[in-house]
Amino acid sequence: MALYLTSTGEGNETFLTDHSIEVSTLFSLSVQNQTAVLPSSKADDQVLTVLERLFVITYEEYLAARRVLRILVYILLPVAIALTCINIFIFRHPRMRSSAGTYIIGISIAQIIYLVNYSIEVVLALTLEGYIQNYYYLCYAMFFTNYVAVITLRGSFLVMCVLSAERLFAVLRPLHIKTFLLSKRPVLFCLGSFGVAAVWHVYLHAKYRVVPVDTGTSIIYVYSTTWLYRQTAAVADGFSISAKVLFTLGSLVVRLVLSVLTIWGLRRHNLTTSRGVSSSSAEDDVKRKRERQMTVTILTASLSSVILYFPSAFHFVFGIIFPEYYSHSGKYSNFYRIINMFSGTFALFYCALDFICFVAASSNYRAVLCGFALRFLGMVASKKNQQGKVCKIEVDPSTGESVKKNPPTIVSGQQ
Repeated sequence: MALYLTSTGEGNETFLTDHSIEVSTLFSLSVQNQTAVLPSSKADDQVLTVLERLFVITYEEYLAARRVLRILVYILLPVAIALTCINIFIFRHPRMRSSAGTYIIGISIAQIIYLVNYSIEVVLALTLEGYIQNYYYLCYAMFFTNYVAVITLRGSFLVMCVLSAERLFAVLRPLHIKTFLLSKRPVLFCLGSFGVAAVWHVYLHAKYRVVPVDTGTSIIYVYSTTWLYRQTAAVADGFSISAKVLFTLGSLVVRLVLSVLTIWGLRRHNLTTSRGVSSSSAEDDVKRKRERQMTVTILTASLSSVILYFPSAFHFVFGIIFPEYYSHSGKYSNFYRIINMFSGTFALFYCALDFICFVAASSNYRAVLCGFALRFLGMVASKKNQQGKVCKIEVDPSTGESVKKNPPTIVSGQQ
């Protein structure tokens, strides 16, 4: 959510940059651009270097990019919700039930919450004018929307790290996977990951308050820092910066390392199989094959999401290291806003990417999906047949009224 006011000492309040924003949506940023930050319409008069020409973007170019990204959001948001719901239904099927499937269901539920949260922003931006300055909305956003978005998105990154570790053990010790703690208690580790994210970001509730501001023509409501935050700003900012580094860039690095180790484990397994070294039974070979296919499926989804989300992670880190250049009020503010909007769009891609990877890499997933599709088409066809039954209309001679009579049902064995 966009945060507008901060304290500059001695009770003075001025509009701020968004160095402390945890998760921003496309629409809240567009409002902030109109109110909190004065955009620059042209570059500085000084001669720009070649590198600077890549980052200096006019305000008109920023508006054009924002229009394109909004169209992408309108398309991707319902698609991501539908595909994530399909993931939940598929992994609840008995054929797909496993510890890894439980982790994926937990991640998918968190993604659904995040997407619904995002959808509320979209609906409000399309239907209500000036909603971002409404007192009740700001309270709702501060205590629920922003906090839930942070927990679901960053908590799912932690769950993916746990899942990657569990899959690495499944490759190295496939016959002992059920004895591994991460495989025995997947629900506990899912809840624990989201709980860590919730506790880490609890300072957000004590950081801001909603205050009225007289603009001369009307009274609007904005965020302002609290007295508690001003007294402990260093601690709160430390939590904010560490969260962006650990939960985004740090989790991606851990997943990348675990994915590389998993690839090494799969390669070692392939070499052992090709040489005929394995002396296990046929049942053990089936277990290994099943765990291997699940691992390859999750590995494909994990690597794809890591590659897709790395630009967003570096975006947050650069904003921390170079705030005078790379922020909403920095030298390259318009470029920063465009990348920030891309990050929100990448999050939608990230939510929809799992389905694509599962379909591409898992034959069991495709089989269960086709089964659901055929069952759904069968239900639709059966309903149409029931509605299209031909009824015989006869006239009752005693009353003269028309009476509908269904054709007799022929039971097997009757003439």
